[in-house]
Amino acid sequence: MIRANLELLLRGWSGYFHDGNCAKVFGRVRWFTEERVRTQLRRRHQVRTRTRGYERFS
Repeated sequence: MIRANLELLLRGWSGYFHDGNCAKVFGRVRWFTEERVRTQLRRRHQVRTRTRGYERFS
């Protein structure tokens, strides 16, 4: 449910702001989004370290 809503939001955002070659910007947005989702999952599953969360949720 959350994933579907997030995908829809990001797809709409990228369609609205897409102008030419903006792979660098979209890469940063992707990194930021993945980091936020991992942070939420770490909190939900009580994983203490960022490294452990990256290993588990990537």
